Amino acid sequence: MKHGEGDPTYSLRLIEKNGGSSTLPLRDGAKELLWSPDSNAFFINGSESAYAGFFVIAFQITSGTPHERVITVQAEKDMVDAFPPCKAANRDETACISEARHPQWNMSGVGWSSDSKSLFVFGEVPCSSSHGGIMCQVMGYRVDAANGTILKRLSARQVKAQWAGMMGWQMHVPDPPVYGTPYVSH
Repeated sequence: MKHGEGDPTYSLRLIEKNGGSSTLPLRDGAKELLWSPDSNAFFINGSESAYAGFFVIAFQITSGTPHERVITVQAEKDMVDAFPPCKAANRDETACISEARHPQWNMSGVGWSSDSKSLFVFGEVPCSSSHGGIMCQVMGYRVDAANGTILKRLSARQVKAQWAGMMGWQMHVPDPPVYGTPYVSH
């Protein structure tokens, strides 16, 4: 199946020990898969562009069938509280209200807990000037793999210190956020 000229649709085929299999269509931009230590779950990282639209989707395998788990909603809302879009200096005032209501921060899975019950999620405000003084801000979250409940919150410095060995990139600790006059809708 093609989305556009030369644009393939990708899927993942899971083969069970007993010979059964299932096929899972993958979201556009899916790039990386990491299995849990107990092999009963995995997550997929991907992105829509080079600087924004990073996502992580978790799957739990039950009776040989993968079931998608939404695990970043609470982390994204927490980041809105930590870095309010409509208080950022030099923000795009037409976008901040939408961002506050429906955040689409960059989220990437970086690893699993040893017991496979939680995973580590790197959250970042996209590095775009439309986010003004909060662009590139970072938080880390240990979230419940089944439902995304935040189990632990980490600052950018804690993420770099504790997770650097799990990350496939050189993380930069951003300067502190810069806030301006809060946006007031008319």
